[in-house]
Amino acid sequence: MIKTVIKLIIIFVLCLLFSTGNKEAYTFIESATPGILGSLLGGLTAGISVIFTVLITIGANKGTACKFKKV
Repeated sequence: MIKTVIKLIIIFVLCLLFSTGNKEAYTFIESATPGILGSLLGGLTAGISVIFTVLITIGANKGTACKFKKV
């Protein structure tokens, strides 16, 4: 519990050190955030889709499951 509180305090202090009062910086961050989040979520969704597609393909073909059995 104390380690978690210490980590949160350190993160808070670092955020305060790197923060700025510049309005243009906040405007830029606010305008760029939706695109960045969309790219991250889209990439995660695509990656998960590819993984499940490969797993379904391996499981759907007859005889492929035998390759994974130990001899």
